[in-house]
Amino acid sequence: KSEVAGGLVVMSLRNGRRGAESGASAMSQYGMMDDMDMDQDTGAVGGVISGENIELSDRNITFLDSISSKELFDTNSKTKFKSTSLDRLKRFVEIVNFFGIRFGLFTEDAQIKLTEQNQRLIRDEVLSNFIKAQSLEEGQRSIEPIFIMEMRILLEILRNELR
Repeated sequence: KSEVAGGLVVMSLRNGRRGAESGASAMSQYGMMDDMDMDQDTGAVGGVISGENIELSDRNITFLDSISSKELFDTNSKTKFKSTSLDRLKRFVEIVNFFGIRFGLFTEDAQIKLTEQNQRLIRDEVLSNFIKAQSLEEGQRSIEPIFIMEMRILLEILRNELR
């Protein structure tokens, strides 16, 4: 009934004809686990979800991992952040371009271009943000998802290109 009203319909796949199947196995069967495949125990306890695959000096963080100031800075307030993969940002731009063109929001020529130069600028700016945060007290640091930081930088780049 929500479809008729133009709303979004969300339903569990385990309540259909295959009632005995788990939602995960049914979704896997229908090829719906691409970006939504996550463990049940994944959570943001003690931090925020990274949103992007990143490299720290002591380990790698996946896009579904929780991050906090404790993981991102050592005991001397030096950043452990090394680099971002931009994997999730690239995927997001790919999806926006696909649906933007498909539904006529913009043309092939007007699609978002995530050039090598822009990728380098985004990586450098994300690292720069962590370097700047080193000078702040731990309680003054604002930790946000890396993906959100990347998006903000990309939007700024795109805005400057339009000027």
